[in-house]
Amino acid sequence: MTDIARRQYVLSSCPLSLEDMQEHKLTGKYLYTHRELNMGTWHTANGMQVIVLGNAFCTDKAGKCPQEDIAGFAGEDIVDATRYWTGRWTLLTDKELLNDAAGLMGVYYAEHENGWVVTSSPALLAKVTGENSRGVVKAEGISWQIVPGCVVEGGKSLLCTQRLYFTETGLLTTPNNWIQDRRSLSTEEKCQAVADMLVNSLKNIQAYSGREILLALTGGKDSRVTFAALMKSGVPFSTYTAQHGNISSADKTVPKRLAKMFGVSHQYIEAGKTDKSRLLDYIRFTAGNSNGADAQFFARGQFDTLPENAVVIRSGLYEAGQTYVRRIAGADLGGFVKGMTGYYSQLTTDPAQKEAFSQWLVNAKENPLEHIDL
Repeated sequence: MTDIARRQYVLSSCPLSLEDMQEHKLTGKYLYTHRELNMGTWHTANGMQVIVLGNAFCTDKAGKCPQEDIAGFAGEDIVDATRYWTGRWTLLTDKELLNDAAGLMGVYYAEHENGWVVTSSPALLAKVTGENSRGVVKAEGISWQIVPGCVVEGGKSLLCTQRLYFTETGLLTTPNNWIQDRRSLSTEEKCQAVADMLVNSLKNIQAYSGREILLALTGGKDSRVTFAALMKSGVPFSTYTAQHGNISSADKTVPKRLAKMFGVSHQYIEAGKTDKSRLLDYIRFTAGNSNGADAQFFARGQFDTLPENAVVIRSGLYEAGQTYVRRIAGADLGGFVKGMTGYYSQLTTDPAQKEAFSQWLVNAKENPLEHIDL
């Protein structure tokens, strides 16, 4: 079985006994990390210690690493140093915690009678707090636990526009409105900015990760945009497409043709028989927090064919900048709620998802971002 601590961390207000995790004593806190989780301990220009867990890469300039951003920072808000970072990472200072913009390294936390705990793993949160998982999320529709909800009883999760502060009495969640207002730019300027960030990030991932770059490629325009950025960057990479039950004919043919056209190695990974023990291992590792396509890819052994040292680049967030979803949900709050609850029945029938969606809406109302579409 997969070690639930693999590439994870736990931060606690009191000492813990966790197998296969290294202890780091901080001021008033205890940090535990798995041996395979990268950990950088850096200092800002004015001497503040910053710990970065995971993998962060710069998007503003090729040939620059995040440590340079920290070393040159002397401002008041540390988020300014991370504004052009991509990857899966969490940043810690003596007083606060924040994570990557996409929430790829999730933040799950809870307060209990002995103090508090923060971790990248809902399974570890359940282990430390002794609380149970509410169960496994659905395999169809919403196949993940909506934030700021948590699949573990008594737990919460951090929105990507929030940060955690460590106080004398516990944990405090505050807004982290890091998203810049770029409405003054023309469409061409916005597209050029995004293109530059994509190319720079791919160059830096190749330069600083020490791993092979592997693109998950389909026939859709999102992953083809990433393919174009990789070609523009000039870094070596390969592509793959994983077969699944709803795969389209374009997903079967276009990636192979595209890769051949540009001399890129491509692999089509057929779906084998589902191994129930592996599926249960995936559910155990996530505490039932995720049950989508990745669960099936893992259970069918499709990830086993990928290189062990690969960085897999996926293209799942472009929709945040598109209007395709307007076919489902309206642009105002009322229309959005009506459209989402009509499309996803779990938002009205699943108590945990319903409550999490309600909490998300409260945050959207109380912390509006005028330059960001709801």
